[in-house]
Amino acid sequence: MKRWIDRCSNTRTHRLNPRQRKKYRLGEFQELGFILTGTFKASLEHEAFEAYVDEMLAEATRLGVQCGGSFGLDEFECLIAPFKGSVTEEQRAALTAFVSQHALVASCEATALIDAWYRN
Repeated sequence: MKRWIDRCSNTRTHRLNPRQRKKYRLGEFQELGFILTGTFKASLEHEAFEAYVDEMLAEATRLGVQCGGSFGLDEFECLIAPFKGSVTEEQRAALTAFVSQHALVASCEATALIDAWYRN
């Protein structure tokens, strides 16, 4: 993103025309997501890890969101973002509950909704 766009400045955001705001996903075109972090109860075997990731991705897809980030055998951190639009509080709560109630997960934490493109 170009330096001349300061995301914290409303005056600079409003200087952009709607096409530019849409291109940079600013203002009314902002998309919200959240970061989901967690740890597993024990280091997972490869097959159990793959099964868990498949379950989590299937649940995320069912809720209408996508998941990307870093998954390890001990912990994970991923950005949950919408396919289009913004993640709702209901989607955030449902996915967080699904992950935290899973038998393999020791702890799970979700951030508040943040800008999915600029993480602030």
